[in-house]
Amino acid sequence: MNTTVLDREINYSDSGGQPMADNTKQFRWIVTIENGLEVLFADRSDVFVENLDNRDKWYAQAQIHRT
Repeated sequence: MNTTVLDREINYSDSGGQPMADNTKQFRWIVTIENGLEVLFADRSDVFVENLDNRDKWYAQAQIHRT
């Protein structure tokens, strides 16, 4: 069995100073997808899914950026 190691940096994008969502509908989809990914990869130690425990804080920040 051959194993190939890729020598490249993984780019984990962030918000870039912008709100994560432009509106409530987008925010709800982000949360829904995040929850699904947590369940899907719960037993995988090689996968990290950011937990959105601070959802209210994120939403408040998005609203501040919109005004």
